[in-house]
Amino acid sequence: MNKYMKTLLLLIVIIVAFSLFGCSNNKKEDELEKTVADLQRKLSGMEYTGTDSVEAGSIGIVTTLPVTTTTEAIAPKVSLSTLGFSYSEKDALCIYEDKEEGIQVAICKPQWGVRPTTDNNWNIEYLNEVNGYLLAVWYYANEQKYTVQADKDGSMARYDYFIKTGEYGSEWTSDSDTVKEHFSTVFDTKDDNVFAKAVAMFTQTLKDRFKMSMEELYALPIK
Repeated sequence: MNKYMKTLLLLIVIIVAFSLFGCSNNKKEDELEKTVADLQRKLSGMEYTGTDSVEAGSIGIVTTLPVTTTTEAIAPKVSLSTLGFSYSEKDALCIYEDKEEGIQVAICKPQWGVRPTTDNNWNIEYLNEVNGYLLAVWYYANEQKYTVQADKDGSMARYDYFIKTGEYGSEWTSDSDTVKEHFSTVFDTKDDNVFAKAVAMFTQTLKDRFKMSMEELYALPIK
């Protein structure tokens, strides 16, 4: 029997005793009220995980104990695994694939180990099929830049976008067309700002699929 129950029983015994032996004069009634009030004050300072109401004898005093409830909302842990990424220890990569839509997102962190292929030291790779072209966007965390490439049937072009300065550079193409003309064909547009479209598609895909930015996605643990 816990401390609360002992105190409650004591209260009931006192009330019944006064009822049996009479408490007709005001003095005894005052003493009873004082005793009950003291006990109620003690009870109010105790923690109890439920609510109990006890009707005490013929006097009809109802004692209600305070309810102490602690509810802690636990948010589900978000990780690359919960978002659908698969980790390859051999390749030191986490890969997400949507084969129906031809989309792939891969993440590589230095702490995961050395990749077997060292031709590219990117941290996030985005691949997508756009109008028959394979569009690739690579993000380099240390250099704060993107490299964008699109190729189809041996025709290829690429350029870099530097995040801090907002500048484009390192343009290269395998054709006689300019890089800008190449990507205008990829996106089927005459927009002068065609170079911004690939990075915009990449970042929007992350927001649509994972409900977070590129930086937030890269910061997630594997599990």
